[in-house]
Parts: sequence; C-alpha cells; structure tokens
Amino acid sequence: MYIRNSGTANVTLVSYYVVDSSGNQWVDVSWSGPNIAPNQVDIANILIGTSCPSCTYSGATGAFTQFNAGYSYTITVLTSRNNQFTFTITR
Repeated sequence: MYIRNSGTANVTLVSYYVVDSSGNQWVDVSWSGPNIAPNQVDIANILIGTSCPSCTYSGATGAFTQFNAGYSYTITVLTSRNNQFTFTITR
C-alpha cells in the first residue's frame, strides 16, 4: 500500500498488525518498513500468511494465507516514534 507522510519529520515504519474480517491476526514486529520523508509517498509491503515468515499468527486453523478478494482487513502500522495508524481495506 502507498503511505504518505504529511508530517514535518521523517517517519520509519517498524511493525504492523493485520486482522481479517473473521478475527484472524498476523503480526510482524520485526518488519523493516520504509523510512518516509516529509511530504513524500512510499510503498509499505504488508504481507500475511506464508508470504510472511517473520509474522506471528493467531486465529483459526486453515485461515487464508494471503489477502483474498472480497474480504476486509484492518491494518495497524506502528512507527519508530510509537505512533500508530490504522487502515481498513477491502481487496
């Protein structure tokens, strides 16, 4: 996903949480997200399932291993300054 830094200082994204519409959760606390300069846009590659070997998963056995069409996902991204931003997407 594309994220814009509309602030006045660089922002480094350091971890994320993804919860699907069924309540399954993927967490990557060792993510090396982008460092985004003020007024710039960068790509944040958010992975789940088998695409994310560093993710911790909690939820139902046999849950999706990728983002699936027609389902909603809530993504929370944390910065190195301990700010968090939450987005809900539907693929």
